[in-house]
Amino acid sequence: MTEEIEGCVHLIVKNGKIVNVYTHISKFPKDGVVHLKGHKIYSFEEFKDSHILDHKELEGEEGKIVISSYELPSNYKELKEEYLKKKK
Repeated sequence: MTEEIEGCVHLIVKNGKIVNVYTHISKFPKDGVVHLKGHKIYSFEEFKDSHILDHKELEGEEGKIVISSYELPSNYKELKEEYLKKKK
């Protein structure tokens, strides 16, 4: 039986190579395969504007794989508005 999940995976690509992978998935199976389909390709600047909590993912080229939680803070909309105001 398949299950639906929410969230995303960020593949950080520099010079044509994947340098870091960050997962933000709602749940993982005990055993099985999480199948993900690509949705968008962002420039680094577009990513910063649309994923205001994830800027540090762009730092470095260590080849990290980070499995993180899916939850957003309850004040995420306010944080994003504040970030975009500061950017102007």
